[in-house]
Amino acid sequence: MRSAVTRTLAWTVFFAVLLTLMPLSAGTAEDKYLSWGIRYLEADTVIEAEDKPSGSVKIALIDTGVDASNSALSGRVVMKRDFVNNDDDSDDDNGHGTSMAGIIAEMTEGFNVKIYVYKAFDDKGEATENDLMYALIQAKDDDCDVLCFPFADLKVEDTGFNYTAAYAEMKSSGMTVCIPAGDDSTTTSQSTLTSCDMDGVIVVSAIKSDESFYSSGNTGDNIDMAAPGSNVETCALKVSSTSAACAHIAGAYALTMIYRNTKTPPKVEACLKETCRSIGDRSKFGSGVPQLSALLDIYDVTPDPTPEPTPEPVFTPDPSIITSGKCGANCDYALLTDGTLKIVGTGAMNDYDDNGAPWFQYCDQVKTVSVGEGITSIGAYAYYMC
Repeated sequence: MRSAVTRTLAWTVFFAVLLTLMPLSAGTAEDKYLSWGIRYLEADTVIEAEDKPSGSVKIALIDTGVDASNSALSGRVVMKRDFVNNDDDSDDDNGHGTSMAGIIAEMTEGFNVKIYVYKAFDDKGEATENDLMYALIQAKDDDCDVLCFPFADLKVEDTGFNYTAAYAEMKSSGMTVCIPAGDDSTTTSQSTLTSCDMDGVIVVSAIKSDESFYSSGNTGDNIDMAAPGSNVETCALKVSSTSAACAHIAGAYALTMIYRNTKTPPKVEACLKETCRSIGDRSKFGSGVPQLSALLDIYDVTPDPTPEPTPEPVFTPDPSIITSGKCGANCDYALLTDGTLKIVGTGAMNDYDDNGAPWFQYCDQVKTVSVGEGITSIGAYAYYMC
């Protein structure tokens, strides 16, 4: 008869073998990624690829600040302005901003992607529109490439500020804007925070791990794409909101910029949407969810062409000219025999005194004046006595 020690040892060996045969699920201690969105969006295939293109991206994060001492963010954040306390210490006293930064950092692990931190929300997660405006301006002045503005589960003062116009300004400066669809169980059209519908401004909805729609999320015809936003583990808090989805997509945009070698907002948007897999109703999921492994198929190593400088308008003399000449650093004039005084070029005209402009002696022949679109101001006394 076997001893108790022998039976115990046999059972120990049995369970040890059984455990080695059991698959590990995502999110276990053996999974290197905290957010289930990393593998779901196939960012892991990009992160773990051996052949990576070079390139750098700056992501502006407007939130509650960031805990730069968090080991998951080591070397990844650039602490900028604290607009709440009006100083340069943008430390996080809420946890939300650190969580969003953690998602972005995981999405872009191993790449030269820096997270620029602008603190506009206080320890309660509340922000004034004035602080948000200054944060947006600073992000633009710092030449950031992507704006991540995950406000959905925070509180924004509403005094009528036109966020759509602000987003358009960010886009015109060359920044791709990522915003959440919102967590109000309504439609995105209810606020200028979420109602923007233009290329280069990305509105992100949230999904659960079973690909169902995040129940608190807003719907709308301007939803661009969806991303994980329910029960997302981060280096700080466990988050459920369209803000988490927004942070995932901000990271996806950074990877797309690097792999497609472009930072032009509409082009980056088109490139990322090409990777999307449709999962249903466009008013909930937009183009679907990005599958970032597609970035590995062929990545563009040709940079965006340097645009040719726009030539300054050149004045072509008319055979019926009475007189012509310069009337500003980059401005020309010509008085034609039909009585038309043409002024073309760019910038401001010269100012004159009561002795008149160069065409003063022909004033009695001036019947009409034609000013080109490039002229920014009319000089003093330009039409004196005409």
